[in-house]
Amino acid sequence: MVLRDDIKYYLKNVEKIDSWLEKNGLTEQDFKLKIMEELLGKRHESKEFVLDPNRILSILSDNLRGEILEILYSSLDRLKKVRLFQNMDDSKLKEISKKLQHQRYTKSTTIISEEGLLEKILFIVDGVASIRKKYCHTIWELSAGKFYGEELLCSLDNLPKATESVKATTVVEALFIKADDLKTVLHNVNLPKSNEITTSYEVNLLPMLKKVPKLKAKDEEVLKKISGVLKKKSYTKGLQIIKVNEPLDMMFFVTSGTVGVRSSSKTRQKLVKVGEHYGKELVDWALDMQKLVKVGEHYGKELVGWALETAPTPLSAGTATTNSNVDVRILKKTDLMKVFCDTGSLSPMDSEESEPLC
Repeated sequence: MVLRDDIKYYLKNVEKIDSWLEKNGLTEQDFKLKIMEELLGKRHESKEFVLDPNRILSILSDNLRGEILEILYSSLDRLKKVRLFQNMDDSKLKEISKKLQHQRYTKSTTIISEEGLLEKILFIVDGVASIRKKYCHTIWELSAGKFYGEELLCSLDNLPKATESVKATTVVEALFIKADDLKTVLHNVNLPKSNEITTSYEVNLLPMLKKVPKLKAKDEEVLKKISGVLKKKSYTKGLQIIKVNEPLDMMFFVTSGTVGVRSSSKTRQKLVKVGEHYGKELVDWALDMQKLVKVGEHYGKELVGWALETAPTPLSAGTATTNSNVDVRILKKTDLMKVFCDTGSLSPMDSEESEPLC
């Protein structure tokens, strides 16, 4: 009966073990039987024991863990998953592998902090970590065989800031290599100054819109419509997005990089960071249109046309210049007016008796 239960347990979990071994490049090593023997021992101790496929290494004996880690240190397959290592000589990769260090992180530990210096490349061996980014809907997972921090290789002389945070979702076993060790090994290697190592994120625009004072109390459906008309645009360092005293035909929200705003009367610039905006006066102007319109005079598209052609647009109080390569979302005056009109946000009166203009 025990043998039959053991066979069932083996068949139920062998795929989990094979998958974990494959992710860690251990398919040619004779670890499957050793791991299964220990798991069966745990199963005999407790019938309630359930194997978590993301946490195999952490439940093994110290001896077997040490044996596996010793192989992992010398494995080049893990390093070859890093794009900039793929065409590197094995002799150089072996030097890098000798610099790898092991670390266990407890659940909920922040491994890498967003906007802190990126000082290592992290390779997940066991467990699950999450990648989070401000104002993003998605939380990405790092599990066995995955890594984080490749962009460090493009800036070893001037450490970059991490653009995301990495946090242990479970207990995490990881290997990592420090920037100083990479610099030592790769001092005579010409690594590309690549800007291709980027990840595409779905930016959560609603929290940004709610930071605009006069949009904070707006219905979420209105904000969703506004977010739908925002246009993505990228600028290189040193470009002027908006000039002082020119008509404010748009406002922008920063999703990457920083923008400096300097008014004509001040020498010190104000920094607009990720998640912040410039040009809130445009929203003030659009909402103030309801005070200038009387019931029955303008309806629908006529209202939009009248406001855009007749009402003076506010002037920019400063010049907005990019301090780095920048990604922004732009809200144009015409799109804002159209959304307010379509949603009834430009109704001239707040009373229940008033009719929406659009």
